Amino acid sequence: MASGDAQNIPIDIHLGQLSDWIVTRRHCPKDWIVNLQKIREKLAVLYPAVLTALPNLSVETEGLPQLASELTYLHCKTLSQALADTTEHGGKNLLGQYQSSVMKDLAEVLKLYEKDSIYLAETAQVLYRNITYDVPFLKKQMQKLDQTAAELSKKRTDSLKSATDFRDQYQKECASLHRWGCQAFSSGVDIRDELLTGAKILPQLYDNIATKTAVLEKVCRYVEEFITAVHKGEWVKDQSGKSIFAFIYII
Repeated sequence: MASGDAQNIPIDIHLGQLSDWIVTRRHCPKDWIVNLQKIREKLAVLYPAVLTALPNLSVETEGLPQLASELTYLHCKTLSQALADTTEHGGKNLLGQYQSSVMKDLAEVLKLYEKDSIYLAETAQVLYRNITYDVPFLKKQMQKLDQTAAELSKKRTDSLKSATDFRDQYQKECASLHRWGCQAFSSGVDIRDELLTGAKILPQLYDNIATKTAVLEKVCRYVEEFITAVHKGEWVKDQSGKSIFAFIYII
């Protein structure tokens, strides 16, 4: 096997041991966490200035954190590219150096990351956290959201069915009111307008009902005289005799 082919052989490394493997293979020093802490202290001061220099940058769209303590090497690369694409901060002098102070400070942070390959250890740590904690959490959240979406879809279907039933019932009541001469309630297309219009004609509707029910007065008097003659003025217990007097009073 050629030496070039041997270098391309993949190495199976357990995710939890990736950071240790990077250190033991001397890709970065053992005290890389101390150096990383110093880098993040610089970022804590620099991050607000970078966001101010990029007013049109969307933190959510670019996947950037709200807190400087959550920034990583990859975030810094994204910010550096965004600054380089601007006219104000992307300009360079004759020596090829950035003229913007914000760009210079961010470039210095990237150099600190790349020195002793600190970014490798940090990326391994972020990868472990994402796969071990963040991804399972997001999967659970997706399952909950899918369940909630299914429940809301069912509620929507039930609500639409109930709305249809109530509309049919409303239209039946409208047809019933037509027999009393109330034409304000029709198809139920604009229920609010129909209710407001119907409220205005209620006095006329009540007068119409009172006029038509007046013809029942003779019937009520006949029932009253019949009960008085047969039962000597006393009502049988299973009859609602009091309602007839109330009806006569209304008439």
